Amino acid sequence: MKKMGSLFVIFLLSAFLSTSTCPAFGGSIQGQDEVTKTTAKQAKASSEPALDDAGIVVTIKEKFAKSNLTKDAAIEVDVKDGVVTLRGKVQHGYQKGGATRMAKTVHGVKSVSNLIEVEKAAGSGSSSKGK
Repeated sequence: MKKMGSLFVIFLLSAFLSTSTCPAFGGSIQGQDEVTKTTAKQAKASSEPALDDAGIVVTIKEKFAKSNLTKDAAIEVDVKDGVVTLRGKVQHGYQKGGATRMAKTVHGVKSVSNLIEVEKAAGSGSSSKGK
């Protein structure tokens, strides 16, 4: 009888430990770390006062300058009442999307209107006929 009780305790412990690392039970350690980091960022953002329009412009431009994705792109940033408008030209569509995502992370941004144009790559246009 004592052996059965010991086996039962071992079973319960193994079941408990497996749920702490099993993604099906929400126990992925890596996932928990990411959730904790995201929650910490959200708590920090909510405790900080929202930036005014000028502060938003400066912060977005700093993010663009630090990012390999946008540091060489000519992107204009305008903000009115927390609504960001991005204009300019980039080489690739992923740069346009990245600029939107970066701008949305700035505290105080209500929405982003992305008017950035993606330049066509050289040689991908139509050939000229009839010289």
